[in-house]
Amino acid sequence: MSLNWNASKCAEKDFILGEDPNGYRVTQCIIFSLMDVGMRGILGEDDAAEFVRRTAEIAPARGGTMMQQMREGEIVDRPYTLEEAKLRIGLTTNVSPMTRRQFAAKLKKVAEAAQERAAEEWAAEELECEGHESLDGAHMSETVFCDGSCRKHERRAS
Repeated sequence: MSLNWNASKCAEKDFILGEDPNGYRVTQCIIFSLMDVGMRGILGEDDAAEFVRRTAEIAPARGGTMMQQMREGEIVDRPYTLEEAKLRIGLTTNVSPMTRRQFAAKLKKVAEAAQERAAEEWAAEELECEGHESLDGAHMSETVFCDGSCRKHERRAS
């Protein structure tokens, strides 16, 4: 199903759809974030605050809400501001809405998945061996995924 949106009821539609970097680019990011947080649109100030709250809550597990290139060329994640959301009051989408309870359940699942990924990455780092020799001399001075049969792991076990 396609993601459809409408900004015709936004008071600042010339700005939010214009070429200013804080205009259309932010609007696009907000449209996709509405899908992630289960909101159909930003219809008033309460919705703007709810949008900012939900995106802030999901960001630690999901990653940044909006990428922004800094002057030094570094790309960073940054949260949406309440002012950015308020400028888009009247923006609607065809997103299937989630109640607060449904969003909380999604947030729990996303957090658990992120925690599981972090644990897997940590465990994989533990098994990555670099610059040592296996018992049969197979991977001297190479970075390899270790099965635990190397001399390094043999010493850990003893």
